[in-house]
Amino acid sequence: MILRWNQGDPSLSVPSLAHFDLLMDVNGTIVQGTVTGDLSYTNGEHVKQIAIGENSLTWDSDTLWYNVSANVDGYHLELDSLA
Repeated sequence: MILRWNQGDPSLSVPSLAHFDLLMDVNGTIVQGTVTGDLSYTNGEHVKQIAIGENSLTWDSDTLWYNVSANVDGYHLELDSLA
């Protein structure tokens, strides 16, 4: 599985849209897609999140908890990790 977030091209004077790319194997079917849109960012005291539409990366660096939620081409992926 490959997940990649890009918040746009910082070299442009006009803000560009953010991209979320996903490549994964679902029971032998390769799913590849890109979601493009405005990037939103939440900077809470402990929990932080970046999101593009329904796709998000959430983390809490104090407890080393991470979550990825992705929706691409009709597939939904939810990953939770506690380091």
